[in-house]
Amino acid sequence: MRQMSEPEKTSVAKMILQAVEDFATIVKGEIDIAKKSLTNSVKKIGSGIGLIITAFLLINVSLLFLLIALAYGFIQWGLPSWASFLLVSAIMIALAIIFVLLAFRSFRKVRGIGDAARIGSETTRYLVDNIKKPEKDSGWNSLD
Repeated sequence: MRQMSEPEKTSVAKMILQAVEDFATIVKGEIDIAKKSLTNSVKKIGSGIGLIITAFLLINVSLLFLLIALAYGFIQWGLPSWASFLLVSAIMIALAIIFVLLAFRSFRKVRGIGDAARIGSETTRYLVDNIKKPEKDSGWNSLD
């Protein structure tokens, strides 16, 4: 086997150094692209959330006017004004109670945190049982 001359060794070392620098440049570039992409995505999500909040507020104001119109409709049917507004309020409170009960029923079905903890402990147990432990004198990276 032929021995490499000093200039060849230096050339190989320079090539390796240049490859490492190129790789670092590529990684930095990818990180910058990811940052810019994430920033753009967050901006778009933020503006979308702002538009949804605006629409929600407009729907709430519209709902208020619809409820007032409903109360006036009850007045037109012959109910006293206080009873009409009381009836509309009772309907809204009943709907709110129904939605809260449905939310509690939905919350009771959540098992994600317990499942995640169980899966994590199973994964840890599997890794502990199946990963080969290094021998005491296993080679170049041995600390002993």
